[in-house]
Amino acid sequence: MKKAILVIGLILIISGTIFSYAGKTSTQVLQHQLRVARFITYGKDYSTTWSLDANFSEGEYVGIDFRPAADWSLPQFDEEILPPVNGTLYEAVKRLELNVTNLQGDLTSFTVYLVITEPYGGAGAVTIFPNYFNITFQGGGLIIEENYPKPETIFYNNTHYSMILLGKAPFSGNYNFSFLLDYKIIDAVWEDNKTKPWIHDPRLPPYFWIYGLKESIETNYPYSNLGYLGPFVAGVGAILFVCGLLIPQKRWKKGSKR
Repeated sequence: MKKAILVIGLILIISGTIFSYAGKTSTQVLQHQLRVARFITYGKDYSTTWSLDANFSEGEYVGIDFRPAADWSLPQFDEEILPPVNGTLYEAVKRLELNVTNLQGDLTSFTVYLVITEPYGGAGAVTIFPNYFNITFQGGGLIIEENYPKPETIFYNNTHYSMILLGKAPFSGNYNFSFLLDYKIIDAVWEDNKTKPWIHDPRLPPYFWIYGLKESIETNYPYSNLGYLGPFVAGVGAILFVCGLLIPQKRWKKGSKR
């Protein structure tokens, strides 16, 4: 009996100690706060340029997302090696130039490459090249950290949001985003009983989003309940152990019946 109480007490002491340490175990979790800083639908207007304004807080990441217009997959195309130097030659590529200017007039310029997977294939055939976004001028419009710009999918409020994260806002205020898709569409029209060429601007993107993203590190204690339970279990084990020590050892006399 005494031996069993001592063993149980010792087991509880050890278990309670383990529980106490487990309760202090922490994990670092990256938290996102995402908002739509600007959203616009352009309808069916024709233009190679467009501009948007959006407000950002200092330290907020700036992201963009858009839906190409159907006629962006039409000629003319340029050839590009993407990424440059050691990449793959793509025969049908368009460039989308982006300038970001903050309220102090600082400018950062980017190039987004649009790979046409199927000429004349419509909006679904226009793919953003995911592994290279050229920074053509870094004048402080945004803070560009290592590995930025980059494509990112953010899970927020049970929804996945895909975007290109460009960089971080250096201070709070209004930012201007101006875009240039520099190419012309060559169509044919029937006029005066004959076919004539019609050279015109492409349609604007039907949907365009500008996102503001804040990131923070949150410390979680997944086993905190064990931390509360640990001292109690260890205390019970200590009481049992002490009681076990106080129980007198039963001695048997020679010749006695057991």
